[in-house]
Amino acid sequence: MPINNTNINFGVDLGLMTQLESLGFYWVNDDNKKVDPVEELKRMGADTVRLRLFVNPPESAELNKAKDETCYLGYCNTRAVIDTALRVTRLGMKVMLDFHYSDFFADLFIQEPPESWKSERFEDMCMSLYDYTVKTLAAFKDAGIYPEYVQTGNEINNGILFPEGDIRRRPKQFVRLLNTGYDSVKKVFNECMVVTHIAGLHRLDKCMSFFGTFFRNGGKTDVLGLSYFPYWVNVRHDKDVVLNNLNALAELYDKPVMVCETGGADDEADETYKLLYETAEAMIKVSDGMGKGVFYWEPEVNREALPDKYPLGACRLGSGKRLSFTKVMSAYRDVKLAYKKEDGHCEST
Repeated sequence: MPINNTNINFGVDLGLMTQLESLGFYWVNDDNKKVDPVEELKRMGADTVRLRLFVNPPESAELNKAKDETCYLGYCNTRAVIDTALRVTRLGMKVMLDFHYSDFFADLFIQEPPESWKSERFEDMCMSLYDYTVKTLAAFKDAGIYPEYVQTGNEINNGILFPEGDIRRRPKQFVRLLNTGYDSVKKVFNECMVVTHIAGLHRLDKCMSFFGTFFRNGGKTDVLGLSYFPYWVNVRHDKDVVLNNLNALAELYDKPVMVCETGGADDEADETYKLLYETAEAMIKVSDGMGKGVFYWEPEVNREALPDKYPLGACRLGSGKRLSFTKVMSAYRDVKLAYKKEDGHCEST
């Protein structure tokens, strides 16, 4: 049976790429020749790059997460991200922007406001969010960059801009902040799709709890975005759970769905290839063409290249600072080949 696949994005998040390049890391292909990592990922089937934005990140592009634990943030200020986005678009790839609304990583557990917003009252914080988003996106527009998607907040299961946007204690304020982000995106890019992103695709009940609260309070969004990391939650990857949960959310809320982040261990290439292939395949199979895309988080890294040893990249580290992609990212190319495009549809071969 034909499967509609005309609007699916096969994406990669490359927030650490330029910082690694500045530190002397480089990438080689299977013939041991130096390559542009974006070009190599495109050759392996990727067509969209997701880039995160921090408000006022530290100049060092590093964060001390805990005692004796440092992580790289990537070069994620507006100017640096515009430069990377231009590099991406020159290669014919599309762009997705991810506003963290923080000076560093925002995620399931940490949603710290930018330092310059912390003392603001709620109404002023809404205005700061609006002004910052509009100004930032206007700079992209002036540079000739028109993103396919803009994500307003990152893994916001518990809220955003704590404590003002705590979803449990202040759900109406939380939704007001998210709607402010939505409106600010549409102010600059009316046709751009806004993504609301949470973690935990494997837990349908948790996803429904979040989106139930969001929509009951008047939340506005174009796409439901999910993270899917079996590694971090110690569950076995199950392609049927992925497809069933994506279908359930798309049907219940009548919104397209997207996997904004996924990944597997860099030293388990076969298993991680299977995870990425089957997650992309599930996206293709979402009913009524409601699947929008899959993004692998930081495939350009290997744990030994990073001070915090983040283990879910898709590269090997060779001698010196030479990185090479494992077979993982070729899952995109292979799933495209398995579902050949014919007359605007994809058919299983």
